[in-house]
Amino acid sequence: MPIFCGDDSVTLKPGRNKEGNLLNKPSEYIRVTDCIADGSKAGFVIGSEIASSSHDVLFQNLTVRNVPLMGLWIKTMRSRGGVIERILYRDIVIENTQQPIWLSMCYIPNASSPAAINPAGHPPVIRHITFENVDCRKGNRGGIKVEGLAQSPVRDIHFVSVKCDKVEISDTEDVFFAKWQLCP
Repeated sequence: MPIFCGDDSVTLKPGRNKEGNLLNKPSEYIRVTDCIADGSKAGFVIGSEIASSSHDVLFQNLTVRNVPLMGLWIKTMRSRGGVIERILYRDIVIENTQQPIWLSMCYIPNASSPAAINPAGHPPVIRHITFENVDCRKGNRGGIKVEGLAQSPVRDIHFVSVKCDKVEISDTEDVFFAKWQLCP
């Protein structure tokens, strides 16, 4: 039975802004496997409330289809803080989405947003993320997008055996592609 809901199908949200930093209860050592997200707003997500951090997470053997937003999405913003690291996405099919893969530190960049109230003491960190055997199939309107912050670039991202139609990266360091296939 596929997962269907009016928001992200599966999401990890370990705290928001300064309160999340102080609480310090990370989402850690989690496995999300053998799931289908069909028709929800987004697929498998970390964030945007990520201040207490998230690490050592496995997303495996997943299908994302017919979602109007992102398939695999890590989202945060400057005011959230937190560290997202050691995340593995493996054996995934994505079709008919706006953006199959998006890692963003620029989620809701508006400084007057309620999400920017009581900011964390440091910018977020996204690092040590691997995408392995990910097939972005038909109907996707975007490809891969990775956007960090000038003061906190997204670091050490690996795309291994990934099929997608385009790549857009900014404010990143050490992004690697192996057995990459750019599909029309």
